[in-house]
Amino acid sequence: MKQARNALLILTLAAAILFRRECVAQVESESEDGSTSPYALGDLGREKLAEQGYRIEIFAMNDTWGNTTGGVSRRARVLGNLYTMAEIDTEKAGWWDAGRIHFEGVYIYGGRPVRAVGDFQYTSSIDSFETYDIWESYYEHSVSDDRLKVLIGIKDLTREFAVLQFAYRGINSSFTTPATITQYGYSFYPTTGLGIQAFAKTSEDTYVLAAVYDGKPSGPITWRSHDYGLSSRDGAYCISEFGYEDTKVSDSYGKLALGAWHNTGHFTDINGYERTGNTGVYLIGERMLLAESEGSSQGLGVFGQAGQAAQDRNPNSWYFGGGLHYQGPIPDRDDDELLLAVNMATFSSRYRSAYPGTEYAERVVELSYRMTLTPYLTLTPDVQYVNNPGGDPTHNDAVVVYLRSEVLL
Repeated sequence: MKQARNALLILTLAAAILFRRECVAQVESESEDGSTSPYALGDLGREKLAEQGYRIEIFAMNDTWGNTTGGVSRRARVLGNLYTMAEIDTEKAGWWDAGRIHFEGVYIYGGRPVRAVGDFQYTSSIDSFETYDIWESYYEHSVSDDRLKVLIGIKDLTREFAVLQFAYRGINSSFTTPATITQYGYSFYPTTGLGIQAFAKTSEDTYVLAAVYDGKPSGPITWRSHDYGLSSRDGAYCISEFGYEDTKVSDSYGKLALGAWHNTGHFTDINGYERTGNTGVYLIGERMLLAESEGSSQGLGVFGQAGQAAQDRNPNSWYFGGGLHYQGPIPDRDDDELLLAVNMATFSSRYRSAYPGTEYAERVVELSYRMTLTPYLTLTPDVQYVNNPGGDPTHNDAVVVYLRSEVLL
């Protein structure tokens, strides 16, 4: 495992350095129309395959991180993901119309920041145990020019529900998905489960998104193992979202969505009691405030998140997050993105009773700058201040620094 991890890190770093150097020297390979290849390793015939309906991608994301003070301990490590994806457009492949078959595996390696920080809201959205597993494997069928889509298979629900474009640029996991939604082993990274999902556009700017998934996709002992069996005890994780999203003109972009979830299964709560059912709701929104020009995606935007979960059975009963996002803050760097965001996860009264001395809430302030260096390489320096990590009074406030690299190989 360590040899494979080291080889992967060397490959990713070598690809980034080599192809960035070629970019600077202006000797990158170009397609016939003069555009730069979107892949670090070159096309390798993928464009021709895509024309026939077959898409193959390998994507590497590495978080080089260090906890500089506070938390559990001062430590620095590298945490990484290697994604392998294969997809078939059934119409282009000449099979049948409006179908899509998707398969994606993920290899997770390296040191986990949570072990040094001790936080409840993971400072890295890819923080997880080491594994290689199937992340997603599903079939999606579209009807009426994509106004209705139905998906069945293994799916990470956090890629579809409670998603905000501006917040998604944060490295902290709660900006990816509000912390109240992912407190138990439901169908999200990296332990995903079987389910069915439907998306319907109810008007030009409104939509309904709903899904039912296995209520306990992880094994009986640990989240490291998948459990694809369905049972009444595991129950069903039901989630729905009703939203408004204006995407017609970039400078008027806005989104507002209300969601709710309920798990019918049996689980052990924060006090060690057997429970049946768990419920929560969330509200998210974002808006472009100031565009640099009409129809442009460059400019200042704002986002906000709020989530609530049943107080008598969840550690995190309320979550609030929000921030500012600016695309193109530096002249001639139109694709770069600056993010300043804050969040707060409050610990339920039941949780604080079970663990006396627990602080009321964990709060995080994050500042990041995402740089697009080439079509296949981005770097994101990031710093996060974590107040009351994990609500543990023995942990001092932590300052965690990141350098995230994303390479499309």
